[in-house]
Amino acid sequence: MKQLELVLTNLEALKNQWSRNLLHGVAIGAMKPVPNDGDEVQLKLVPRWGGDAVDLQGTVIQASMAASVVQLSPLSDEARSALVKLGISEAAGGASAAATPEPSSAGSSAKPAAAESVPGPVVAEPAAESESVKESSKAASVETSGPAVTTPQSAPVGQAPVGQAPVGQAPVGQAPVGQAPVGQAPVGQAPVGQAPVGQAPEGQAPEGQAPEGQAPEGQAPVGQAPEGEAPVGQVPEGEAPEGEAPEGEAQVKPTDVASAVGSPASTEDSDQGLLSELRTIAAARGPAHSSTEGLLPPATVHGDFGKSPWRNTLLHLLAMNATGVLVIHAFREIRWCYLVEGEPVHYLGDQPHPGELLSDVLVKGGVVSEEDWVEALTMRKITGILPGEYLVSQGRIGRDALNLALQDRAQRITRNLMGMNFGDFSFHPLPAVRRVFSLPKVDLLMLLLEHQRSALAKVEDEDLIKQADKLYKLHVRPAEGRQRMLLELPLNDVEMHLIKEVIPAGWTLAELVGLREMEERMLLRLLFALRAMGLVEFVESEGGVAKRNRAERMLYEALAELKRRNDFEGLHAHWSSSVDDIEAGYQKILRDTEPEKFAHFEDERINALVRQVREISEAIWARLKTPQGRLESRKDVVEIGQLRMASDLLFAQGEMARYKGKMGLARVCYIRVLELDPGGPEGAENTHGSKKALADPQLSEEALKASGADLRELERKLDNLF
Repeated sequence: MKQLELVLTNLEALKNQWSRNLLHGVAIGAMKPVPNDGDEVQLKLVPRWGGDAVDLQGTVIQASMAASVVQLSPLSDEARSALVKLGISEAAGGASAAATPEPSSAGSSAKPAAAESVPGPVVAEPAAESESVKESSKAASVETSGPAVTTPQSAPVGQAPVGQAPVGQAPVGQAPVGQAPVGQAPVGQAPVGQAPVGQAPEGQAPEGQAPEGQAPEGQAPVGQAPEGEAPVGQVPEGEAPEGEAPEGEAQVKPTDVASAVGSPASTEDSDQGLLSELRTIAAARGPAHSSTEGLLPPATVHGDFGKSPWRNTLLHLLAMNATGVLVIHAFREIRWCYLVEGEPVHYLGDQPHPGELLSDVLVKGGVVSEEDWVEALTMRKITGILPGEYLVSQGRIGRDALNLALQDRAQRITRNLMGMNFGDFSFHPLPAVRRVFSLPKVDLLMLLLEHQRSALAKVEDEDLIKQADKLYKLHVRPAEGRQRMLLELPLNDVEMHLIKEVIPAGWTLAELVGLREMEERMLLRLLFALRAMGLVEFVESEGGVAKRNRAERMLYEALAELKRRNDFEGLHAHWSSSVDDIEAGYQKILRDTEPEKFAHFEDERINALVRQVREISEAIWARLKTPQGRLESRKDVVEIGQLRMASDLLFAQGEMARYKGKMGLARVCYIRVLELDPGGPEGAENTHGSKKALADPQLSEEALKASGADLRELERKLDNLF
């Protein structure tokens, strides 16, 4: 059994310890050495002013460096005698000091056992850790989150202001409410040997009451209602039970009745309702506790993490722009996640987790020293001010640094919960959260994207390609209702272009790879991450938008070719093509993109693509329809040496075709030589020879067409030659 000591500085401290704690079966204070939760201990109360120590036994239910709580065994006779000798006369005889007072019969519901055994605003403290920083960090589990919701001028909710006793406790030196001062009988109890006020001596009935077993004159016996009235606990015939609406009518809450204009409720009923509500509030153990959930507004979302993982739940609430409290019931623990517009700003829990405490950010991060943190925890016990607020008030850290630390903590917890696949949750709308927690929000989309990318980074490229084998024929499209989130993702320019301009058209995975907007492996990693986040999906059928999407894909591909290719290729021509071939390509684009073909879609996106394709192709044709424009554009495609080689090759090809009697091919070759006109001695010679050959009537366009020559097909053959 572990030996602990609790040093008491003076008799007044012992009296306070007795009236507030020992009398109710607990001991609370800074005990040495610091125990652990669940320790069976022998506690020695050491009076510093002299006298024998008091030996007690019990179990540690909450342990910390600042103050531990021990649930005591019934006091022994030796312990009572020692307390009497030290000046606690009430410790002699009577009921066991470990007995707790019964709950008030006036209340409709009793307080939880812990609230009864430890009166006053005792903050639940987490289990101690081996390191001093962890022990001091867990002195108050509510503090571990330390939001900037209180100021040094006001104490936290449920605690009294500095210098005043907590609710339900008497000031130092005064007896608690409902208890008599030392040496006096409690109010309502008579001195030893006398009958209590209002009670008759033993064997006699009290004044005005009938003997036992008989009802007073004119009254019904106990448990029976007077004639004409319903028994207690039963509803008169034709009336609905209290708190329930008559059949066919909506049920109305007591608070609604109290706030209704012209309510027939009496003042006494209103007072009782207020008293009941106050008792309910007093019984609540603070945030992240089941007793407090009843104070939250009704839940609008329920779920099971086994069916809706943490990531999906957060995205659903983000899509709702939800502001309120997400209550999480996991295995033997409760967490409350506070959301503002769907993004976490703060967490509280009934059990601390290593790495998720505020001290893990401030102390381990080097923002404050261990000594500063221990001092802040001590001052919390003295003043009720949260440690973070205390450090700010003392100038140890700035407000921005505290807020960033709290944001870092919220990010850690959000990330740690990614693997949660059990437990249930409920979301309670609470607009006040937006004003209470003026903390920076967690960038949820960035956090989720980083988590998925980190997981995919561990997958080899070969395994990635194997996973994609069955997906190439499927269409990739944004998940319904998640388009806004896609546009808010922290992506680079190429990725964002893909999300905004490409993905909405429902391309198949194979088509996306063929577009060459991104390298295939990078494209797959991005799409797989977005699919894991629930932002995109792979489907076999596009449904009713298939025709519309095909039109957008055709137009986008035409626009991409105009932007990606050189001027000649953009108009479906070769860089050596003549003006006639270039114009033919331009006219084909105009026919394919006639606005009348797409008017029935009445879609602004498609109309915008039609305008862009026609405007760009028109600008290209304006450059290429002049000899000078074609010459300048060719310089951007080929070098002068390549141009001269092409001129030589075409002239030689024309001479050979003319020698073999292939007049159509010869004409096409000579025209190309004139079109290229590379200059220089060789170029000039080729140009002169081509003009001379074209003067032959057999090579005229009319003669060749009459002979059935397909000059267009011959042009395409030359393009393939190059």
